[in-house]
Amino acid sequence: MKYKVFISHGSGDKYLANHVREKLGEHGIHSFLDQVDVDIGLNFRTRILQELEDCDELLCLLTPTSIARAWISAEIGAASVLKKTVVAVNCWVRDEELQERGFYSLLGDVAPIVFDDLMDDFDTYVASIRNRIGENNNEQE
Repeated sequence: MKYKVFISHGSGDKYLANHVREKLGEHGIHSFLDQVDVDIGLNFRTRILQELEDCDELLCLLTPTSIARAWISAEIGAASVLKKTVVAVNCWVRDEELQERGFYSLLGDVAPIVFDDLMDDFDTYVASIRNRIGENNNEQE
């Protein structure tokens, strides 16, 4: 079974999203990133919804650009409804702004990881993914 991480981000955050995708790939973890994996001409909405269904985890990059995008909230909500693991990463957004825009309500009781902390210790995030893979495999046995 391949574990897949859906990378949710704002259109202005392509560099950041690509960097995270590369880091995941270095550790052998598959990911979905719309700007790379959705061909021009395909129905974007249909593909996004299908990928959310097929993924195991949503990694949401909360940036000043992305939190102004309706799709970010929609992707978090859809992943939550589908009972996917949601990992939010705070990329230089004030906590008060996340609170005002309702992201803490969307995320429930799980606080976002600070981006610099994630990048400084990416191995810990990868280890948590590997633990989830192990848990998923145990549930299927």
